[in-house]
Amino acid sequence: MDGGRLRTLGRLILAKRLGKIAAVLPATCRCVNRHAPALMQAFATACPPSSLGRQDNARQFHDFILGHRGDPPAPGYLADLVRVEYAAAAATFAARDQPPAPPPAPLDPAWTAFEVRAPPDLRLLETEFDLQRAMVDSPPAELERGRRRQVAVVPGAGGARVFWLEAETAKLLLDLREWIRMKAPDQEDARWTVESLAARGLVELRPCASV
Repeated sequence: MDGGRLRTLGRLILAKRLGKIAAVLPATCRCVNRHAPALMQAFATACPPSSLGRQDNARQFHDFILGHRGDPPAPGYLADLVRVEYAAAAATFAARDQPPAPPPAPLDPAWTAFEVRAPPDLRLLETEFDLQRAMVDSPPAELERGRRRQVAVVPGAGGARVFWLEAETAKLLLDLREWIRMKAPDQEDARWTVESLAARGLVELRPCASV
């Protein structure tokens, strides 16, 4: 087979592989395709596929981006973007291997006391970029660094959900890694906070007899 046909075949194989990665990391691939296409070829050269699976290829691309330095250049926010997007994808794959989880318990007005904790599989990440802008159809060439923002990844078999949190909310979730007993909140603001976090899957609730 001559060199031209080999190059054509190589492009077809790479395109098929990148299609698998894009199915798992769509925003990351849109960013790379738009602003750093040479990065794809560098990845293909440095990282032969470890398997035919989408998840394995996406993991390889995630690891490559996080370890990439220098040429070819990439947008400064790309590492944070792939970290968040891969965390959501991995949480989705993991949830599909588990029995269906029951819906989150609401805060029952009849409870005089309850226990609350952050779910054990909740992931909290941090970024200095407004990654929501990068997840649209036309990711920007660059994003300015800003104040640190916390990102929560909540697993789910139908697809992990990603929430952008204020620092106080993230700190609260870190403090709730174990079950903590509380009296049922009488104040409207406190009740609204607990119910809001539970509705988004950011905390779990269960009743208890007393504190």
